[in-house]
Amino acid sequence: MMLANRERLVGNSLLWFVAAIWGGSYVLMKMVTNAKMPAGMINGWRGLVAAGFIALLFPKKLRHMSSHSVKVGLIGGVITYVAFQFGTIGLYYTTPANNAFLTATYVAMVPFLAWLNHQRPRKQDFSSVVIAIIGMVILTNLARTGFVLRLGDLLVLVSAFFYALQIVYYASTATTVSPWVMVFWVSLVQGLGGVVYSLLFERQAWPRIEWQAALPPLLAVALLVTLMTQLLQIYAQRLTNATAAGMIMMTESLFSSLFSVLLGFDHLTWSLVIGGGLLLLANLISQFDFSRLTH
Repeated sequence: MMLANRERLVGNSLLWFVAAIWGGSYVLMKMVTNAKMPAGMINGWRGLVAAGFIALLFPKKLRHMSSHSVKVGLIGGVITYVAFQFGTIGLYYTTPANNAFLTATYVAMVPFLAWLNHQRPRKQDFSSVVIAIIGMVILTNLARTGFVLRLGDLLVLVSAFFYALQIVYYASTATTVSPWVMVFWVSLVQGLGGVVYSLLFERQAWPRIEWQAALPPLLAVALLVTLMTQLLQIYAQRLTNATAAGMIMMTESLFSSLFSVLLGFDHLTWSLVIGGGLLLLANLISQFDFSRLTH
């Protein structure tokens, strides 16, 4: 029991670190988009750089991987790519607040998908999900601005479903293969998918890209976010459950807001304090072992 609790603590701590890196990466992504690089090209570069880095450092792992590892990696890559691409396209047809809130609804889908995968949620998981959703409504100011369903919102909901599917997949099937092999295939699929999308729909934007300004932050995103955080996420999810992972990683929006305040892009608001506080409360409820109180 002590060992299991220690492993869960390590896994959850790593996921908090991953969420913080994701939240902070918005600053780097903003630098890339300001340099006029379109989404498909960004996705392509991120994936191919990360996959190439693994291929250079660990060629033996890739040469000796089994057909099972290839299959698991490809499925994980398709799930991750669909989640990212639908979310990116949806953002063009909805508001940033709607996008942030609807993307975070994956936390409500994870317990049910995990249940279908024979991982029965606890009662407190459902309570924490409700509190987290309320926290996101406040954090994104939807309570004040209102919510109108648009085409982009439906696309973002599809993205949220695949993010939830990714978390459950990483907590179950993906644990059977090496994290390095898994991230290689996920990154490769993401990279090739991004390149194909850019070739089909973004070629007119290529001449406007400011490469000198775009490449440094893009390389940082590829190695820090695409490569490192995916490795940490896959490893961490072997030590904790899918619902806890989803609860922690949805705080990406909270960390993004906090970094924006710290760097002077935004001001500290009551919606950030109250909404962020509810997200932290939801995580505490999700991770606390209430069975101890009955002994």
